[in-house]
Amino acid sequence: MIVGTTLTMLYSKPILTERSYDVVIIDEVTMALQPMIFFAALYARKKVVVVGDFFQIQPIVLSKDPSVRARLANNIFKVNQIDHPNNPSLSTLRIQRRMKAPISEISNQTLYEGILQNDQLKAKLTSEPAVSFYNTNQFHPLSIIPSSGKGRINLYNVLVAVLLAQKYFRNSEVSDIGIISPYRAQVKIIGEIIRDLGMEDKVMVSTVHKFQGIEKDVIIFDIADAEHGGDSNIGLPIKNEEAPYLFNVAFTRAKTNSF
Repeated sequence: MIVGTTLTMLYSKPILTERSYDVVIIDEVTMALQPMIFFAALYARKKVVVVGDFFQIQPIVLSKDPSVRARLANNIFKVNQIDHPNNPSLSTLRIQRRMKAPISEISNQTLYEGILQNDQLKAKLTSEPAVSFYNTNQFHPLSIIPSSGKGRINLYNVLVAVLLAQKYFRNSEVSDIGIISPYRAQVKIIGEIIRDLGMEDKVMVSTVHKFQGIEKDVIIFDIADAEHGGDSNIGLPIKNEEAPYLFNVAFTRAKTNSF
């Protein structure tokens, strides 16, 4: 018998802990808090397998206390000092089958030290490059803090993201599209426009954290920040130590085109 559940469900539903299991497999483990991993491991009779990518999203810990963060904010690989792609203690999966090579090479060269190999990929949907960067700085867009005091809103970037989505929405060879932003406020505005345009069946709009584990034909990553925000704190949320992992997850959700 195979039982599938989340870590939260495991410790909150007694029916799942009334028995033990021959093997416990914990996926997306780099996001998991260590106590949750240890709790799940208690129910394995023979073996525990942890699966994850330590270059993706880390455990979410709201506390700023250094002692708390030292114990909880590090992923299980880092805690055990095996957070290196070539560590012999790891069973490393080196062949990626999701995305076109130009997309994977961004992460491969910046984080994975070139160990990833690209499997035979699908033919290009268009003649455009698989990866495109749009620099909107020349148009002096404003990145503002909403009245809630949280996140960022950049209306110029909203327009660019929606127009790109419309372009691929009309392409019958594109099955699905994702628009990602680090900020919920930006996601909310884009999502409302996508729904108003009747594109929600084909276009998913959400934050980086919600996109972990998901893949789309086309990904539009809207950073939303700008140099002309008039706020010295602009950009700080994506300049912290987690920034490389957020960018890695966002970029590698795409199968054919990433913006």
